[in-house]
Amino acid sequence: MPVGQEGVPVETRYRHVVDLAREGLIAQGLCDPGTFNASLLDENGLFAPSTYLYRNDTRDSRYYVETCRELNIGLSISIFEPGFLKFILAYLRQDCLPPGSMIKLYFAADHLPFGLPPTAASLAAYLGMLEGFDIPWLVSSFGEDCVGCGLAEEAIKRGGHVQVGLEPYSGDRTPTNVELVREAVAVAERHGRPVATPTEAAKILGAANLSRAVRGPGHRQDAPRLADKRVSSKQPHCWHYYWLQANDREYTWQRREAVSLATSLCQGLDGYME
Repeated sequence: MPVGQEGVPVETRYRHVVDLAREGLIAQGLCDPGTFNASLLDENGLFAPSTYLYRNDTRDSRYYVETCRELNIGLSISIFEPGFLKFILAYLRQDCLPPGSMIKLYFAADHLPFGLPPTAASLAAYLGMLEGFDIPWLVSSFGEDCVGCGLAEEAIKRGGHVQVGLEPYSGDRTPTNVELVREAVAVAERHGRPVATPTEAAKILGAANLSRAVRGPGHRQDAPRLADKRVSSKQPHCWHYYWLQANDREYTWQRREAVSLATSLCQGLDGYME
């Protein structure tokens, strides 16, 4: 994410998104529309003194939105605090958010300096703010186990989606990305919401070019599917983010810098191997 840096204009920090969009490699740009204090707990259990800000001022945040609208791509919108969502709600009220956008509601454990706690009450607060707006949303829990703490199930029951992976995960176990995704898939299927394919995810987002961009040049049409189910309920599908890192013992990600999109387990992880 091209967060604010002294002396580096937003146009420079966001240039990679512009270039990738113009090459047709992405269907969504990035938008973290707000700022929070960054720190960690010290030995006394207090947040250590720090001058560092995770900074996206309103000028930068407007640049993200308006640049993606000009490029005709959607937005992957990270909501770390309620104020971030207020910024996006203003665009929704004016009906000028780029099509193909989605909202990512980021919750966090108590030892992190941002985010509401990963609870049903916190999710209800965000959904109350979103009431009346038709936009896909997902949840993730930083410094926690999104499935283990119950947040993933709560979101799936309410018609939302889930982000899991090694980046946000924290816990006593040492799972792989694949294991974390499979756990989320099991919850979704238990509630009658099997994972969407890339094409189905594109329809949910309203992003016609998402399916092609997310597959990328390493995709194989004949990739074996790990799950392939169809249902006809009102909110049938659920997708999951995951990060495949270079040191993961099973998989690596091809052209990782181009991918900021929701991807589907049921397309088959082997379809994304180098």
